[in-house]
Amino acid sequence: MSRVLVLDTGSKTVRAACVEDGLLVTSASVPHVLVEPADAFAGKEWDPQQLWQDTCRAIREACADVPPDVVVASTQRLAVVLLDSAGHALYAGPNSDARGLLEAVELMRAHEPHMSAVTGHRPPIVLVPPRIAWMRKHRPALADSIRTVLSLADWYAYRLTRELCAEPTLAGASGLLDVSTARWAADVAAWGVDPAWLPDLRRPGDLLGPVTDEAEGETGIPAGTPVAVGCADTMAGLLGMGTVDAGAVGVVAGSTLPVMAVHSAPPQDPSNRCWRGCHAPRDRFVLEVNGGEAGIAQAWLAALLGVSPEDLHVLAAEAAPAELPPAILGPAPMDFSDMPLAIQGELRVPLPVGVLGPGKPGVARAFVENLAYAVGRARDWLDADGIASLDLGGGLSESGLLPTVLASVLGIPVRHHGIGVTTRGAALCGEAALGRISDLAEAGRDLGAAAPSVDPDPAWIDTYAAGYTAWVQAHDRALANAIRISAMT
Repeated sequence: MSRVLVLDTGSKTVRAACVEDGLLVTSASVPHVLVEPADAFAGKEWDPQQLWQDTCRAIREACADVPPDVVVASTQRLAVVLLDSAGHALYAGPNSDARGLLEAVELMRAHEPHMSAVTGHRPPIVLVPPRIAWMRKHRPALADSIRTVLSLADWYAYRLTRELCAEPTLAGASGLLDVSTARWAADVAAWGVDPAWLPDLRRPGDLLGPVTDEAEGETGIPAGTPVAVGCADTMAGLLGMGTVDAGAVGVVAGSTLPVMAVHSAPPQDPSNRCWRGCHAPRDRFVLEVNGGEAGIAQAWLAALLGVSPEDLHVLAAEAAPAELPPAILGPAPMDFSDMPLAIQGELRVPLPVGVLGPGKPGVARAFVENLAYAVGRARDWLDADGIASLDLGGGLSESGLLPTVLASVLGIPVRHHGIGVTTRGAALCGEAALGRISDLAEAGRDLGAAAPSVDPDPAWIDTYAAGYTAWVQAHDRALANAIRISAMT
């Protein structure tokens, strides 16, 4: 049995967790601080040195008793670190750094539709090219010093080993990867990025190198400990649920609500509504509908109702299903085919039908139902009507109500994997680097096989069919109005 140390950075904390045989044995979380620089509208960034210190603290706390056998990082997609010629971090930015909004518009005018066809991502608001374009305009000295572009997970691996690499699931969210070939796009220079800045690509589960003496002094991890190539957090979550075979659909419900369908070949999206990317197992790809904010919306609504996020779902269970949702409360899928950049798909439009009427339990239940309706809409856009079941994991899946509501809205069983799927999936990459497993897909399948299956509630199916129709109509009207308003401003 090996102990795998998994590093993760989410929207609020840096987390280090030790996993043995698929079970979490220790973990530590340290809050990180995001800076909103005065010179960058909609900009957010970390102090790289402070972020690394927070990460080292989390590692020391998680590994205080027993050192790990292998280390792997699995972090948020779209997070970027830029290095200079000495390997020092010039900039570290999270997935929410939208400083390149105007530059993204310029890139789209110059390079669409080719850019999105190659990278699988539209629009490029928080991708690497517009961030670097912004830096060329506003921080030219920094831009002139850039020599390496890394994802956050790859930067963690670099700090531990001093080995540079990138891997496809995270590189696919940079706006620099040709997702059809899982190689760097031939057009990156035209998009403002020097190809020499992009490290060699390695696969999740590859052995990258050993922890250095310097990193031992910083983290306490013994020098020589192997470090594995990791993957994006959402793909690690899919791996931890066993969502690895073509036709499978998984939802990792956390701060946001990504809904992903697995393909055995690079998928196409004639509607241009979805993102396309690479999965962690070799020769697997994903088609994704981003359901928007979920856990973030839950925290907002819980505070509004004066309850904890955990109690929100308890409150929701007190209400009966409603044929008409009292409001669009929660995520709304982003339609990338025709979305106003200023809105970014984060649409929250109450309906004038008496939100106060149902009381707190009804409003709380409407939020849970909204999560299920958003997943249903994503399934429609993914053209995944024929799926036999759906995998659900992540922090929001702790709700005892959500799996049954989701199954009843979709009309199919939901395999309920609970929390920790990202950590467990990432740990498989560490096991692969040690040679303990030879096939990530097979290992993920085995790991997710024990998840209980939740069936639709027959008493809720007709009610939720009507509720879903009403929700879709309301969402589409609201989005159409938002697009018209955006066009006038």
